[in-house]
Amino acid sequence: WVMFAGLVVLWFIDGKIKANANSRDRVPIKITIKMDDIAEEINGLINPEFNDAHEIVIRTTGFVSERTLVVGADKAAKDIGKGLMELFRNPANKMTVILE
Repeated sequence: WVMFAGLVVLWFIDGKIKANANSRDRVPIKITIKMDDIAEEINGLINPEFNDAHEIVIRTTGFVSERTLVVGADKAAKDIGKGLMELFRNPANKMTVILE
């Protein structure tokens, strides 16, 4: 698992992308976002052209840019549960992001 902290997450993502760079295929990924006792899973495909050190965008569509980490996601922001959204509003809350 990876605690969401910019470069740590990017290192993990970069390793997974590089492992599949020769095929240029979009590799499946599961992202779990946890805060307190609430968790949400998002499934999609890694964009092998992801290359941004500051932003990660998860898209339900196939649109790609350097900020796009995941395309074809099975959830959009509107699909995230209200409990987790309430926790997002407090900057003191800690978030754990797990990439598999």
